Amino acid sequence: MIIDVNHQSSDALTFDRVLVLKIASMTTKVNNQLQ
Repeated sequence: MIIDVNHQSSDALTFDRVLVLKIASMTTKVNNQLQ
């Protein structure tokens, strides 16, 4: 696996954003089921 240092930080930021969006969507689904 080759890691490009120039793109590493931006990829990490994108991954974090995707992770946050996934957690937010799952939380919303759970909240909708509880209501």
